[in-house]
Amino acid sequence: MMQTVGLLLYNFENGGAQNILIKTANLLSERNRIKLFIINNKGPLIKRVDKKVEIVHLNKSRLIFSIFRLIKAINLHKPKYMVSTLLAPSIILIIVNFFTIFKTKIIYREASTPSFEPTNSLKKKILKLLGLILLRTCHRIVAVSNGVKKDLIKTYKLKPKRINVIYNPVFSMKKVNLEKIKLKSIYRSTKLNILFVGRISRVKRIELQLQAIAALVSNKINVEFSIVGDISDKEYYDNLVNLSKDLNIEKHINWIGFIDNVEKIMHQNQILLLTSKFEGFPSVLVEGLISGLNIISYDCPNGPKEILSSGKFGTLLENEDCTPKGIVRSVYNLLSSRFSPPVDYTLLNLFSREMILDKYTEILK
Repeated sequence: MMQTVGLLLYNFENGGAQNILIKTANLLSERNRIKLFIINNKGPLIKRVDKKVEIVHLNKSRLIFSIFRLIKAINLHKPKYMVSTLLAPSIILIIVNFFTIFKTKIIYREASTPSFEPTNSLKKKILKLLGLILLRTCHRIVAVSNGVKKDLIKTYKLKPKRINVIYNPVFSMKKVNLEKIKLKSIYRSTKLNILFVGRISRVKRIELQLQAIAALVSNKINVEFSIVGDISDKEYYDNLVNLSKDLNIEKHINWIGFIDNVEKIMHQNQILLLTSKFEGFPSVLVEGLISGLNIISYDCPNGPKEILSSGKFGTLLENEDCTPKGIVRSVYNLLSSRFSPPVDYTLLNLFSREMILDKYTEILK
């Protein structure tokens, strides 16, 4: 008989936390009875939820208002485990569990780098303090990379043995043959198609990429730069648009916005850029690798070094090289590389659905 596992999600809006938690729910439904506890059911991502996953609607506009309904829902559905990501809903879930008749086992999943999160408001300071006190009561803690695990230990004083590293499920081995992936050659290409995928926010430092594109254009390189992702910071987006005008590269930029089929646009490009100040686990790098893209990524905390196997699968920029000049230099290195060494992409099976499902199964026993 399958056990019941619940996952707590705030809404179905486009976002990294929502996307990954839905993917995780769908994945776990292959071996468990999954119930997705949703606080606010607004958003387009509901269509991505597998039919095997039962949605439990709490129908509240804000997290804090959902406490009593969450207590009632846990007592009614009796999930043996409850999985949550993001600190605020996880703290609420831990507190709620003190007041339920049925005691569930809480698994907290951390997808970012806690020490980099701002604590410039009273609310955020209180949340961090509650994290220090309450996260140690969780049944298990899941970190999406080894770097995140180290940061969790440092930030919340957690014991290493309570933390499992489980990467994000990015692809299925049934659909991707890792032995047949071929790196795209751009030796002396007549046109360069360069891609950024991610939310439009300051932490991504897209201005560095625009400045690099401008330098390539000024050197008579035929470049098309596509930017794919939601606008999470409208002021920053406006600044980037104005910057592209100031640099006189508007005709080289495609502002595509959010799309469902990222794989299709990856196959239309040759180079993928990542210049984030910090990450937890940038799944886009894995998606780029299985599409044969040449990766140029800042070696930020955390994730790129693990995904790119310390530079084996792509170019890792150190802090002093994560500049427009450093990006341009890396592009020219790719353009001048006549021969590409063979790459053993089978190591990417660490990020497959099958491997991740086995990892979750271990902690759900």
